[in-house]
Amino acid sequence: VVWQDFRDVGTGEIYYRNLEETGTGVRRLTENRYGQFHPVIYDFWVVWQDNRDLQVDLYGYDLRRDREVRLTDTPENETRPYLEGPWVVCEEDSLSVDSTNLRLIHLDNLRAMPLTRSESFKERPALAGGAVVWQDTEAGRVRVRSAPLPTAQAVFENQNAVAVTGAMSTFLTDAYTLLTEWSET
Repeated sequence: VVWQDFRDVGTGEIYYRNLEETGTGVRRLTENRYGQFHPVIYDFWVVWQDNRDLQVDLYGYDLRRDREVRLTDTPENETRPYLEGPWVVCEEDSLSVDSTNLRLIHLDNLRAMPLTRSESFKERPALAGGAVVWQDTEAGRVRVRSAPLPTAQAVFENQNAVAVTGAMSTFLTDAYTLLTEWSET
């Protein structure tokens, strides 16, 4: 189990306890005077949002290797991570602070890709059954949306590849149009 705790330095530190191992005590994973928030855990990874670099990035802790890993290092803020398997989905503000989009990160190689790129406000992303689900608010109308996770593991090995979902290929029928639209956003 993981949680944010205020008992030591800073405005919030991340703590962990393995409930399956007897005799294992509480373990503090972060030691930083800036705030760490919204921790999530899956298998051997703990991921949280972190303010230590004067912006909000995602950090993780690989429990197998007993080491902290910076997951994002962008000019945008990445917040509210959700973790399942090798995937992390998070909210990000690359278009503006008034709109929130979603980004996927693959933990095996720390490659990231945008999942959404529109002016609506997305929140509460979750991963389940090979799909990403989120709440999308646009013009006062709230909808629950979903998208299948790309089978992008092989794509992440190629620096010049763009992952394409089924919805993208239906909307944009040729690669030239897809890449033109992609570079304009």
